[in-house]
Amino acid sequence: MAITSSKRKTDSGYIVFFDLDHTLTWEVSGRLIAIEAFRRNLLPPSTLFKALFLQIFFKLKLLNPVAIMHEMTRWMKDLPEEILVEICEDIVRKSILPSIFPEAVNELKKHKSMGAFTVLLSSTIRPVCEAVSRGLDIDDILCTELEISDRRFTGRPDGGFCYGAGKAEKMRFYCEKNNRSLQSAWYYGDSLSDLPVFRIVGNPVCVNPGEKLKKLANAEGWIINYWHKKGK
Repeated sequence: MAITSSKRKTDSGYIVFFDLDHTLTWEVSGRLIAIEAFRRNLLPPSTLFKALFLQIFFKLKLLNPVAIMHEMTRWMKDLPEEILVEICEDIVRKSILPSIFPEAVNELKKHKSMGAFTVLLSSTIRPVCEAVSRGLDIDDILCTELEISDRRFTGRPDGGFCYGAGKAEKMRFYCEKNNRSLQSAWYYGDSLSDLPVFRIVGNPVCVNPGEKLKKLANAEGWIINYWHKKGK
């Protein structure tokens, strides 16, 4: 499986990695996918309610996050690939792109003007990340891949989830593959689950951190950015 889908080569400059949910955008892509699938009668009410409760458990860390992610991908079993792609493109166009933090756009433009290569590094699934990367002119994607058989999703991830230590490993391998130093790289993220990434990257940036992450960022000397919804 290919690691990159590059629009241009990483033959100069440094790499900047961005998380998606609650970093580039204030929305949560998984919740939006579930609601749109329900609206299209692809998800029964019981499954929608379960998905929304799992989102709450995920946020509050009441259950193992990876177990929750496995559970939330199971509803996609037997869903045609083109249907999920259509759903993801719709939610990105209608909800995610309009909810991008203005400061995030400024950061993207700033790094690009300095010759940086930009990468979306997210636990979100590929169809969402591809649509976001097109909308924001992000150069490449590292994300959670879903297993496909006969153009239908199996309800399982293809490889591990791009989360926690798995996200850090994807970053490390990507930098090695493209002959770029982790010490020159940047990562923008919002969650304590990103600690494995924050600890290996040379320039960690914590976006709108909660109290625990804020305290750790201050202790480690990491950059803290506060980004705001449009009009706020």
